[in-house]
Amino acid sequence: MRIRLPLFVILLAACAQGGGSDTTPPDADAAPAGTAALVGPLWVLQSLPGTPNIAGNGGRRPDLRFSPDGNAGGFSGCNSMGGPFAVSGDSLRLGPLAMTMMACTDGMEVERAYASALERVIRFERRDSTLDLFDAAGLVARFRAQ
Repeated sequence: MRIRLPLFVILLAACAQGGGSDTTPPDADAAPAGTAALVGPLWVLQSLPGTPNIAGNGGRRPDLRFSPDGNAGGFSGCNSMGGPFAVSGDSLRLGPLAMTMMACTDGMEVERAYASALERVIRFERRDSTLDLFDAAGLVARFRAQ
């Protein structure tokens, strides 16, 4: 019985990790549907309504990049941030977003406003090299492709 119990535990663990084929997407690394409009360019923040100065630490503007693997990330004004995103048509959800925890002499105000805006995003519009993000009340951030 001593030999069989460890073998049973190993087999059980292997089955649990494998999962059923009906619960695993056919291509887990593929981009979520509708991401083509977002993936590719580095989106540099152009405006953040209610925040007149959008320059972060060192004068650098916050940015955002969407990856084909369903993750987004970038510079938030002081720190780096990133997390998953989901697209359905023109609907967009970001997060939860994780952020490094540095303190900067400049950029903390824009970082707080930017992070708050990204948390509220529910929709996007892309026109040529411009990306607009919206919450339920309206525009929360405008980006230009770099």
